[in-house]
Amino acid sequence: MKKQDIKIAEYSLFILFKFLLFPSLFFMPLFLEDKGITGWRTGLLMGETYFVGFLMALPLGVMNDRYEPKRMVALSLILMVFSMFFITGWDSFYVLLAAFLMFGLARNIFQISFDTLFFKQVIKGRGCVHIGRYQLAFAYSTMAGLFTAALVLDRISFPVLYAGTGVMFLLLLYPARHLSLAGTSVIAVSIYKKTVLKAEFLPLAMLIFLFALHWGTEDTCYGLFLRHYLHADKGVAALYMMSEFFVLGTTAYVMSRLIDRFSLNLRWVFAVGIAVSGTALILQVNEVFFVSMLMRMLHGAGDALVMVVIYYGVSRVFELDKMGGNMGAVMLLLILGSFSGAIVFSLVGNRFGYHVSFLVTGIILVFVAFWFIIYNIWKDFIMKSSFLKSEKKDMLRQQKAGGEEKPPTF
Repeated sequence: MKKQDIKIAEYSLFILFKFLLFPSLFFMPLFLEDKGITGWRTGLLMGETYFVGFLMALPLGVMNDRYEPKRMVALSLILMVFSMFFITGWDSFYVLLAAFLMFGLARNIFQISFDTLFFKQVIKGRGCVHIGRYQLAFAYSTMAGLFTAALVLDRISFPVLYAGTGVMFLLLLYPARHLSLAGTSVIAVSIYKKTVLKAEFLPLAMLIFLFALHWGTEDTCYGLFLRHYLHADKGVAALYMMSEFFVLGTTAYVMSRLIDRFSLNLRWVFAVGIAVSGTALILQVNEVFFVSMLMRMLHGAGDALVMVVIYYGVSRVFELDKMGGNMGAVMLLLILGSFSGAIVFSLVGNRFGYHVSFLVTGIILVFVAFWFIIYNIWKDFIMKSSFLKSEKKDMLRQQKAGGEEKPPTF
């Protein structure tokens, strides 16, 4: 394959996979409810997909440095086909436990493997605009998948939808053959530890975990919130979700270009993103449908800012030959937060109402944003004070040396 075709191959498979994956996740709680599975059992099944990711994130990351991510992507597609087959054909909770275990493994293998491949072959530590394009591709392909699912669900049942999705995952094995090779390297585990266990990384790790809580809430409560709180049918629910992803993708792309052009402070972009995301989660709990949808769109803008900063930070900090293992560490944090949110807030939603789950996770994000903004103000004050002290020392040295006094620069 020619070098100029690399981006086309990677983007094409990524778009097709997300086109199929997110509608499957979004309608899954509704499908499970039709099977008679609700409450904590829904939370356990959806949370299981994160739990297997929690167990496997680091090993999968290291494997993607030692083995070609292309092979791992193919494995994920095969596992996805089998999981769709079992989810469609069986109603037994215990069979579904095994099926969702397989689904979670497939989902996480693909995400970590493809992220590793994409960072090594497309982004390669270059400008933030590549991150924006990546998020744009994710959001628009998800939006197209939701739109298609909304159209066909008026004509077909959930079992037919998920069986057809399984067949399409099988067909993706053909374009997966044309993925480029990323190169391999054997890195000692101790080397990865030095990167992810740095003292300055730990506060960011906590922020990533707390931010990811609301993803677990969305996976388990989103469709049920639309069905029971807003009384939206399948088509209207898909429209609600599509509007968010349109804003998410567009905001990510625009913000990535602004970061490249104006060298924006990533800490402040991150803080604003969390604040907007949390505030909008709270305000989306509104029985007026279009007001709720507007707030959901605002939430998508906040999520876009956060994800651009996380991915751009990864591309700048981690070396390419260790990208898989370090990417696994970041995914571990996102998965752990999502798993915790899925378990806790499915219980909250079932007991108090699914809108309450969004209220609580929104309050958590606003609280996190508040303290991170305080930290940013303190950090900027310390940096400015250090700069002024340095300037003052330079002027004193110049005066002692008989040089001309220069005013400080700000």
